Amino acid sequence: MEVVKAVITNDNKYLLQLRDNDSSITYPNTWSFFGGEVDCGESLDDALKRELEEELGRKPEVSKNTIKTRYQKANCNITFYLINYYKTKDKLRLGEGQAMAWFTYEEISDLLYNNNKDQVLVAKESLLAIDLLILERRGI
Repeated sequence: MEVVKAVITNDNKYLLQLRDNDSSITYPNTWSFFGGEVDCGESLDDALKRELEEELGRKPEVSKNTIKTRYQKANCNITFYLINYYKTKDKLRLGEGQAMAWFTYEEISDLLYNNNKDQVLVAKESLLAIDLLILERRGI
């Protein structure tokens, strides 16, 4: 399975989606980056544009210079895209999920390592994706 995720950043914060509380989806009731599955015959870039149009009402600018990284899990490959968000008159609108919010890296880390079972957590690969994308941007 191929999956695309957008690591949307603005002013040293990252935009996360609180996924629906539905046991039929992966990571229910969890904070995660926006994105989803790649449809058969669809390119990764086109899948990202489609998913963000569905989930946020905006298509990102994706070019050959867009920084991205791949993360392989046992049952899927995830491609993370670093997307800089510049505020415009068109606001982001939540099309899927329970909520969206901006988090600092430290706040995402706190969500990941919080042992309170009642606390909504973040998908584990979120911090790894941010770290890998920052290294890519620096050319390391």
